[in-house]
Amino acid sequence: MKRFYSKLLLVYFPCFFSCSISYAQYPKLVKDINTAGSCYPHGFVRLNDKIYFQATDATHGSELWVTDGTETGTYMVKDIVPQGDSIGFQLIVFKGLLFFNGDDGNSGEELWVSDGTETGTRLFLDIHASGDSYPKNFFVLNDHLYFAADDGVHGSELWISDGTVAGTHMVQDINTTGDSFCSNFFAYQNKVYFSGNDGVSGNEVWTTDGTAAGTRLLANINPASGSVPTNFAQFEDRLYFSAYTNAFGQELWVTDGTEDGTHLVKIVDGNISGYPSNLTPFDGKLFFVLEDTTYGSEPWVTDGTEAGTHLFKDINPAGRSNCFNFVVYNNKLFFSATDNISQNELWATDGTLGGTRLVKDIFVGGHSSPRFLTAFKDKLYFTALKSYTEGRQLWSYDDNTDVLTLLTPPDADLPKPHDNDFESISLGNLLFFAASYRSNLGNELYSLNVNSSSVFKSSDEEDIIRLYPIPSRNEISIQIKDYALTNATITISNSIGKIVKQIRMPEITKGFSQTFDISKWNSGIYIVNISSKELHASKMLVRIQ
Repeated sequence: MKRFYSKLLLVYFPCFFSCSISYAQYPKLVKDINTAGSCYPHGFVRLNDKIYFQATDATHGSELWVTDGTETGTYMVKDIVPQGDSIGFQLIVFKGLLFFNGDDGNSGEELWVSDGTETGTRLFLDIHASGDSYPKNFFVLNDHLYFAADDGVHGSELWISDGTVAGTHMVQDINTTGDSFCSNFFAYQNKVYFSGNDGVSGNEVWTTDGTAAGTRLLANINPASGSVPTNFAQFEDRLYFSAYTNAFGQELWVTDGTEDGTHLVKIVDGNISGYPSNLTPFDGKLFFVLEDTTYGSEPWVTDGTEAGTHLFKDINPAGRSNCFNFVVYNNKLFFSATDNISQNELWATDGTLGGTRLVKDIFVGGHSSPRFLTAFKDKLYFTALKSYTEGRQLWSYDDNTDVLTLLTPPDADLPKPHDNDFESISLGNLLFFAASYRSNLGNELYSLNVNSSSVFKSSDEEDIIRLYPIPSRNEISIQIKDYALTNATITISNSIGKIVKQIRMPEITKGFSQTFDISKWNSGIYIVNISSKELHASKMLVRIQ
């Protein structure tokens, strides 16, 4: 009977032994920046074919780093403060330079600038000579840098810079009795719109052209207590946003840039807040998420008129669909949502009711909760849960082929590679992000070559991995024919993905061969993965009794 079983395997699975090799691009470690723990790279910006970011290595605090995508091209730009953290939380590219909030341990947290070199990284302006100015909320429009800062006299106010020290100054003392809390900057009609507080009207919509005379309160939407405007988005020739009034709660508002042209779009639920969010122009309409007492939280659309503002689709008739993460990709609007059958999963719409569908039920019976949807090149990238024990992982979806791919490297041994916060940036064909794939590395900088695809080869002469004997009973020998590899990991997993054997090798020379005892393994199909800086390859084997 055992002989009959082995013959069946050879008949029905011949490609496992001669043609099952595949090459797939997985995330690759760019550099182990913090060899004693995690570097937590974040705050990515792109300048002159390089990526700049904040990171912590084994001997320095949070400092400015740069990468070109290679290990040797990844290094700290400057140790601004030798003992402690120097970098704040925001980098921005302005006039071919990096501006950021930094602290050298002497001047306090101030405005810094860098050209990407150690000597060109310096304090730009000490705005608060005797303390911290806390520059933040950087925004660029019309060759000017806008931000909020405190000079120690006026409180946190609106500032502007033309890139020179002489051309850097406060625009207007909006709140003469305290902080104006300028934030949520947005460009519209060649001006900057933002939320600010003058100390009288509360937090309202303001606008500026960069001059004191051209900085004004747009409209006092909710007198005295403020409307707290957020979620600015332009659709056609109007600016839309979410704002609160005592009479109607938090609802969708619109402006044409004038006080008279600023008004509530539609009263949906009396004085109960709808909390509009995720404002995204698509298919000639403005899509957004709104909650009412009839349908719960669902996708809505507007053409800018009261009559043209309505529920788009009741995705979850039994409750709330909790839509969020709208992103346009491949002429469709993708988002995460919950219907009355599946839990929070990946959805898409082409702008019609019939074309609104569940894309993939990634976590059957649970919430995969897709987040941080990013359209890049010809795919959609996002993080999602495959199970509650494995945590967030990186996925890609190709809408043209309807292929969903899990991008976790085969040598990963940590169950939760991504935090709830996920940040990525592209450079050429590379997508950079932070991840914790391996227990001996911590949270480090990874890249994914998104221009590569899986390739299958059928010739024995082209096999990278050779397995013998085939089929196997008591032992299996793994041979790598013509490749020299560095920092390689050999991982053998069973048919449900459980790792049964894993070894890490600093170097594999050409003609490498190693034999493993598999006498205690269960009969069945196993996958051998080779992962290194040079390549990723896999091959299937079958163990018989």
